[in-house]
Order: sequence, then C-alpha cells, then structure tokens
Amino acid sequence: MEGGCVPSRDGGRKASGPGSVGSKSGLRGEGRGRGGPQARGADQGLAQTQTPTRPPARPHPGPPFPRVPSPALGPSPPPPRPAPRAIPRLPPPRRARAMAGLVPRPAKGYRVVLLGSAAVGKTALATQFACGRFPERCEPAVEELFSKLIEVNAAPALLEIVDTVGAEHLVTLRDLYIRNSDGFVVLYSVRSEASFAAVRPLRERMGRLRGARAVPLVLVGTQADLDAERQVPTARGRALAREWRCPFLEVTAKSKRMVDQVFTQVVREMEALAPPEAEARAAPASAPGTGPSERFIG
Repeated sequence: MEGGCVPSRDGGRKASGPGSVGSKSGLRGEGRGRGGPQARGADQGLAQTQTPTRPPARPHPGPPFPRVPSPALGPSPPPPRPAPRAIPRLPPPRRARAMAGLVPRPAKGYRVVLLGSAAVGKTALATQFACGRFPERCEPAVEELFSKLIEVNAAPALLEIVDTVGAEHLVTLRDLYIRNSDGFVVLYSVRSEASFAAVRPLRERMGRLRGARAVPLVLVGTQADLDAERQVPTARGRALAREWRCPFLEVTAKSKRMVDQVFTQVVREMEALAPPEAEARAAPASAPGTGPSERFIG
C-alpha cells in the first residue's frame, strides 16, 4: 500500500512512505528554525551539566623514607665529616718535658778500669754487676771486658768495664789503661792488710801517669760480709777516701750488696771532674759548694 498511514500507539496517524522522510526533515528544520542559537546554548549547557566531573587530586604526602638515588644520577654525596677535635696545647716548659721523655737521648760512653791486688774480688764485682750472677770460681786472666747500660741523673750511661789482673809482670798493660781510661775503681779486701797497703802506691802511680788530668775514682773494700776475718776496719778505709777526696764503699759481691752503687758513684765522679768544655754541656752533678769530700757512702 503506497502513501498510506500507519496507526501510531497514541491513536494518531503517522505518515509513511516517501513523504514521511520529508516530514522528518521538515520537523528537524522546523526545530532549528524555532530554537535558533538559544536552543543550541541550552543544549550545550545541558550537555555540560550532564558531563561527570572528577574530584580534585589530593597532594601525595610523599614517601615515608628518603629517596634512594637512581644509579643513572650518580653516587650519593658523602656524609659531612665531623669537625676535628681540638688538641690541647701544653705550655712550653711542660711540652718540652713531654717531648724530652719521648725522644731517646744518646748514651755517654765511659771506660772504667778495676785496679787492685790479686784475689780482692775484681772479677766477682764486675760479673755480678754486668751479668747478675756471682762466679763461684774465678780463673786469672790478662783482662776481661764487661759492658752495661745504666741510668745516672736521669741520663743513660754506657759503661765498658775492664777487669785487669793484679800480676806485677803486667804493669805495662796496667799503665796503658790508666792513661787512656775515664774512671777507676780501686779495690782492696777487708780481710787482707796487704791489699789495703797496696792501694796507696797505686794511687800515686795513677797521679804520675795522668799528670794534670783528674783521676775520677772510687775506693771499694770487698768481702764486707766476712766480719770474722776482717783485718781492715771500716774507719781506715773511710779516712783514706777522705784523704783522696773520693767516695768510699764496702761491698759484698756474693749478695750484690752496694754493687750497683759502686758504678753509679764512679759515673758521678767522671761527670763532676769532667773537663770544662764537656762540663758546660752536661748538667751539674751536685749543688754549688758541695766538695768531693762530702760524697761518701759508708
């Protein structure tokens, strides 16, 4: 059926066929003609109101831990160095004393000769001092050398100890040591009157051989523990030392009684009687006005 009408649901008639297309076009055109720009604006506003809107983005609070730098950005900067600790500065005198205790001072070398008759205990005295032992049996020899480093007046001293034999036929060798040595220990035995009588001519010979040079010596009485066999009283030895203006000691090498003091005293004598040029470099060994006669150890 051409050009007919199709009944609509609302009871009206709706045109069908070719004419219906024109009718729709006309209706759209008519709508455009009626509304115009105002209708378009209303449609756009309606469209905008119908577009769903997003809630505004909240700022991210950030990572709870510090960011680890990416390898592409290079290594992280080093942490700041702590401030250096301040070293307290000592006053000049105290600092000098502290440095003096750290820097080792060179030891002075001394040659000390043991002189006396045979069998007075020269070898026993040197062995006990240098080796720390008492020789039960001493065989006579031309000479024996001992060495030991000690400290006297807060300064190191290296001692070369020459043990000479008391034989009379070796007087030439003994005279050579008297001329070329620095200090002397003259020994006698308290139980031998002959050994005590022999020290006086020995001291006179030392004065002749050394001339104007000083003779730093210590007078020593050995075997002081044998009081039952004593022939030389202590007072006689002290009186002779006062005459010579030198220290005097009585020792016992077997028990090491006063053994170390012998060599300490001879070092002090060598420093006190040193030549003026060497004495100017060394510290004073005693207070002014103290004579050698006051340096006794009985």
